[in-house]
Amino acid sequence: MDTTYIYFRIQTHATGEDLLMLQAYGRHYYDDIMRLLGVVPSDLLLLLKANDCLRHLDRLLHTPINSTAVVGEVASRIIYEEELQAIFDPAKGIKSWWDQAWDWYAIWTDYWNVRSRTTALSVFGNVVSHIQTTVSKWKAWRNRLFSFFYVLLGL
Repeated sequence: MDTTYIYFRIQTHATGEDLLMLQAYGRHYYDDIMRLLGVVPSDLLLLLKANDCLRHLDRLLHTPINSTAVVGEVASRIIYEEELQAIFDPAKGIKSWWDQAWDWYAIWTDYWNVRSRTTALSVFGNVVSHIQTTVSKWKAWRNRLFSFFYVLLGL
């Protein structure tokens, strides 16, 4: 395993003592971490990696991407499509049209339940971001106004 990049990243952000401690922890817990990653389902690892990549893009672009909402929407759509395929899979046996319709309705309501929650989360995040931006602009204007009056009054 090539750890040069990881070593460089840790070295640029940590002091000497922190670096030694992190290296010792890494050596000590390496087998446990690999064993844990071997047990975690690959779908969950992919989801965690997608979240990590979105968070990294958010930092690089300085844009408020709500990665939880994005991952939730994509994951819910994929799960919805897979469950729909499972309903009409002849290998699982032929169901009556009523059972298929009921299964489709249950999957559809679950899908839209998740989508409505992720949309609400995204809207809430955008509103909070807008409020924070507006407040910071107001504070900047207030500071300019106070400095103007200080200059005007000769304080």
